[in-house]
Amino acid sequence: HDKNVWPYLQRAFNTQICICACEQLNSWLREFESILKCMKIGNFDWFLHTMLFYHTQHVIQKQSQKE
Repeated sequence: HDKNVWPYLQRAFNTQICICACEQLNSWLREFESILKCMKIGNFDWFLHTMLFYHTQHVIQKQSQKE
């Protein structure tokens, strides 16, 4: 609550890590720029979500191999 007793939300994540992750994602997506420019919004959303899903699976697999 603030000084007027109004509830407010606080960030639950480290913004520096979030910025770094966004920069990594943007640099990775640049490889697909020519494809993405030609897509309609529905195809773009599907492509982005699918690529993020596969990328996440790849990262999780690499992390589990390290352990």
